[in-house]
Amino acid sequence: MAVTFDMAVAFSSVTTVNDVTQQLTVASGATALYVADFGDAGYLMTPIEIDWNGTDFSLTPVYTSETNQNLRVYRLLNPDSGTHNLFVDWTGSSGYKLVAFSVIGGDAGGTHDGDSDTDTSASATSASITVASETDNLVVAVFNINGPPAAISTGDTEELEADVDSTAAYIATAPGGTSVTVDASWSGGARYDAVGWEVNAAGGGKAPAIFEFAVG
Repeated sequence: MAVTFDMAVAFSSVTTVNDVTQQLTVASGATALYVADFGDAGYLMTPIEIDWNGTDFSLTPVYTSETNQNLRVYRLLNPDSGTHNLFVDWTGSSGYKLVAFSVIGGDAGGTHDGDSDTDTSASATSASITVASETDNLVVAVFNINGPPAAISTGDTEELEADVDSTAAYIATAPGGTSVTVDASWSGGARYDAVGWEVNAAGGGKAPAIFEFAVG
């Protein structure tokens, strides 16, 4: 079964607070729920709890790029489906820029995510994520751009475009292949950080290495 994208919701505030509760609806069959922190100056948080319907995320990000614009991605495998609350609590008080999204059909019982890539620049007009992948898998790319709206490369699917307090937040996906590149481009120079990864399909993904030997 091929991996498919489920949903994405962006939520943010310039008001300094200690935590946030956001209602989400996760589809039946979702294998991972991700929370991306689109931090920049004054916004990058140190979470002390990320909770989905009573189940805690690991507080260790699965993907990070923190050079120019800052981006951290947290993951919960096999999330409860349905409409529930996502609760995020962090040290001190700050504004926040968050995106939650989920995928269906990943290999939650094995290696859910595979190859990954990061990209960053202090001033550029494009960003690029390239990962090795396979048929039925899904490549997910997340862009945090301190600049104008961007265009996602032709043939890829834009799953989210949101303005989170002057930050352009983008999530794009592409079907798996031998080598998959997802690009974002915009006018004028802007700093950015981007991360991307392959979601392995349940019962598929990259095949394990096979060793043959003879006994004599």
